[in-house]
Amino acid sequence: NASGVTGGAAPTNGFAGVNGLSANSAGNPGNVGSGGSGGRTGNATDRNGGAGGRGEIRITYTSTFATYCTPTFTSAIEPITNVTFAGINRTTSAAVGGTPALESFCDTGNVQQGTSYAISLKGNTDGVFTDYFRVYIDWDQNGTFGNVANEIYDIGTIVNSTGVDATTLTGSIAVPAGAALGSTRMRVMKKFSAYSSGPCETGAFYGQAEDYSISVTAPPPCSG
Repeated sequence: NASGVTGGAAPTNGFAGVNGLSANSAGNPGNVGSGGSGGRTGNATDRNGGAGGRGEIRITYTSTFATYCTPTFTSAIEPITNVTFAGINRTTSAAVGGTPALESFCDTGNVQQGTSYAISLKGNTDGVFTDYFRVYIDWDQNGTFGNVANEIYDIGTIVNSTGVDATTLTGSIAVPAGAALGSTRMRVMKKFSAYSSGPCETGAFYGQAEDYSISVTAPPPCSG
């Protein structure tokens, strides 16, 4: 009729020892992934510990970037063929309809707050037509392109280009002094006849969009 002794506690993920019946001593703690040790009764009868728990590893992935909207160009994909900006220099297919309406790349441009950078753009106009280039950069990193005026840059137009000829549009991107530090996204939008009405434009349009990574750093401290 002696009272039992409680089995030993287990470390994380181990099972605690089974309570002994009229035990002389506490059960040993269970190892990770194993059962607790059994107790021993007063008449020297062992009580086995429970089976060990099955091990499990859980991996959670959180994207570095916010989820941005997806534009569509249902009339035809007239592609952007080169984007050169702040360390990015990406050339893609010039074939009309040969690439998706939105291409998303991991190429990274490196910029500093309060500094201006040159940008050059090329694309296929699919004949004697005029295409407009607009660039959006999510400087406040809120997951929305162009929610404030300083996130929109109208670079200009190209006319009658195959995308692989000498026609190149150049412009300048001024990084706001208050741009959030860290990684964000840039969207280049090319559209026939007019600037895009927004970064999420959908419908019967000719053109294409491309997304890139932008890394924003603070300028070096002043000296002298």
